This record gives sequence, C-alpha cells and structure tokens, in this order.
Amino acid sequence: CGSDRLIYKIKHNKNILMISIILAIIVGFIIGVISTSQLKRENYQLSYQDIPYLQVFLNSFSLNYWYFFLLWLVGIIPLGFIIAYFIIYFKSFMEGVTFGIIVKSSGLFGVATFIKFGFLELFLIFPLLYYVGYQSLKLSFRGKDMLNSKSNYFKVIIVATIFIVIYALLICIKFNFVEAKYE
Repeated sequence: CGSDRLIYKIKHNKNILMISIILAIIVGFIIGVISTSQLKRENYQLSYQDIPYLQVFLNSFSLNYWYFFLLWLVGIIPLGFIIAYFIIYFKSFMEGVTFGIIVKSSGLFGVATFIKFGFLELFLIFPLLYYVGYQSLKLSFRGKDMLNSKSNYFKVIIVATIFIVIYALLICIKFNFVEAKYE
C-alpha cells in the first residue's frame, strides 16, 4: 500500500521527517495568513495594561506549555504522529492568523509590529515547536524500539519547559501586558 511505504520512508529517513515538519509549519503559517484575507480591515490600538508580572508570566507559560506537553505526550502513542502534525500545523496556523490580522490592521507597518511583538515567538517558540515535534514524531513512528533504547524522551519535555520558562520571563521583562483595543 502507498501509505505504508510513505510511513516506512518517514520512519527511516530523518530528512523527510525534518522537511515534513518544516512544511507543516510553513503551510500552517501561510494558510493562517490567507484565512485573514476575508476579514474586513479593522484598526486596533495597542495599549499597555498594568497587570502583575506573575499573572503575565503564568499566562505566557500556560498558553504555550500545553501545546508542547500535548505534542510530547502524543509521541508515546503509536498513531500519535497524526495528532502531532495537527498540533504543529495549528500552532503555526495561529501565528499566521496573528500576522495576517496585524498586517491587515497596520499595513506595511504591521510587519514591523509583528516582528516587534512576535520576535520571541519566532526565535524561541518556533524552534522549540520544531524540536519537540521532531522528537515526538520520531518516537511515534519508531515506537517502543526507541523508548527501550538509551534515548531519554523525558529530557525533551524538560528542555521544552526550560525554553517556555525563559520565554515567559522575557515576556515579563519586555512589557507588562499589551492589549489590542478595537477603535
């Protein structure tokens, strides 16, 4: 069967696995941007809110942690690769929607605004999405053979947690809280 051959190739060729993850991220982002094309143009005003740092930290941490924990968890499931690809796609889709809305609202300045407020997502969260996704998919495809080997899959979630804590701390340092208000 053709799908069995594809799964076999993905299992035994790490380049195909890496490319498939990158494609899921890129396609999710692009479809997210395209999905905003039907929205009418809205103007948003960014305003700073005085919210306690602990709340900002907890919101930033929990918002991202559950994606990565679930992505890590489905790696243990033999058919978890289906859910893993969906999580990778959905996370990048949401970033694409955010980018599309900001650009639609601010025009060309929206790209600069997205980079200003989204650079932590681009430089910490997307690489982490790739790393956890790769490890999850690799384990899901190879199954218990990999769990029984010397690889320590638990380290993946530890690394993800450390990155997300750093991300949440940087969000707290960068700004208290930015709220978009409709004008």
